Amino acid sequence: MRIIISLVVVLGISLSSVVSASEEDFEVFSVKDQNGWPILVRYHRGTGAVWLAFKGRYKLVKENEDLPKSEYKVIEHNLQSHWRICRIDKKTGKTWFYNGSKWEAVAEET
Repeated sequence: MRIIISLVVVLGISLSSVVSASEEDFEVFSVKDQNGWPILVRYHRGTGAVWLAFKGRYKLVKENEDLPKSEYKVIEHNLQSHWRICRIDKKTGKTWFYNGSKWEAVAEET
């Protein structure tokens, strides 16, 4: 009996360490493509990483630059003919548009 309890405790600790991110670290919403099909957009609020789900499988959106840990938000940018998403670093204000293949930083006025 002690062996079984010890094994359950050890397995419980091992499994809990596998999951490092909490549900509160991620946000998800959907956009519609030009044909009206839903695309899931999932992002990590602390890293700014974004995944898009096409046909039931998430794919990580490649970054053009290293993003610092911060507080990010991703929102849909509504256009009549197609969808776009944008991301903002809520601490610095830096903003990016996703053009369908890559992130484009929005330039600051100098």
